[in-house]
Amino acid sequence: MAHPRWLRYADLWIAVLVVMAWWPLTFGVNSLSAGDTLDCWLPWRAFITASLRDGAFPLWNPYQQMGYPVYADLQGPAWYVESLALGGTIGHTVYTLQALFLAYVMVGAWGMRRLVLRLGSGALPAFLMGSTWALSGFLTAHAQHFFSVISAAWWPWLLWSWLGLLERPGWRPVLRTSLFAALLLAGGNHTFLLIGSYLLLALFVQRVWRPQGVPRSRLLAHAAAVVPVTVSMALGVFLAWWRAAPIMDRSGGLAIERALENPFTLKALASYVLPAITAARPEALGTDPAMANAFVGLTVLGLALVGLGGRLRGPLAVIAGFGAVAF
Repeated sequence: MAHPRWLRYADLWIAVLVVMAWWPLTFGVNSLSAGDTLDCWLPWRAFITASLRDGAFPLWNPYQQMGYPVYADLQGPAWYVESLALGGTIGHTVYTLQALFLAYVMVGAWGMRRLVLRLGSGALPAFLMGSTWALSGFLTAHAQHFFSVISAAWWPWLLWSWLGLLERPGWRPVLRTSLFAALLLAGGNHTFLLIGSYLLLALFVQRVWRPQGVPRSRLLAHAAAVVPVTVSMALGVFLAWWRAAPIMDRSGGLAIERALENPFTLKALASYVLPAITAARPEALGTDPAMANAFVGLTVLGLALVGLGGRLRGPLAVIAGFGAVAF
């Protein structure tokens, strides 16, 4: 099937859509300096910038929480390559933070487009899903949670590379998958990788069950190699965990009441149709506004349901089943 010529430049068109859709950030009309971005993320990065410019690695931050080891903050960016690279060069300001936000939205959309292509869809549906990922209610609601934005950027790439590894095991796919996993560990919200690892495991089991000509021993060897390679790439994160674990209350687990705080409620399903309700009447949804926006567009939602109806097999069936259980 021939596709429109403009789809050859799908990534460029996605970037244009992001710049236009987020025009208040693009042109500096509004800023991200609110909520967690103002309280945590920007001060952390400003401290990293100051430390690196003084010729020191960011270890102890005396300016927040009466002083604490920022390198051992599992949600902080002290071990994230992008944070260190910018902190040691142009520095972190509200302007660089907004540029990074737009860049991560684009990166996530590009990854989603490639993921949908790998799942067997055509160029136009892949472009549509990539654009939807960039403009979804999830990213809108979580704009202040920068580590969640980073996770939303790298997770499609991790899933894309993992499927490629299972399809054609080799050391190049191992390195690629490990890189995206390490970026998620160092810069993102660890919940994404922890829960997402169940999906990766399910896809692995499905592939081992039906290897389709690929030796099972080769699948096992290369899939297992992802773990030590990822650990070696994200050693700083594991150092932080090792140093912080003895004094973290969370390492002892959470009561079920705490774990169920701010869920995606049944009332929040209204955001699929009326995304503005999350801002106009957040109290009516019974959860935090950041957890209540699942808007993807009625047209896209309808097309996705129709398009996937007869194609739920193989990895796509596993992903759909995982999504249904998680929902």
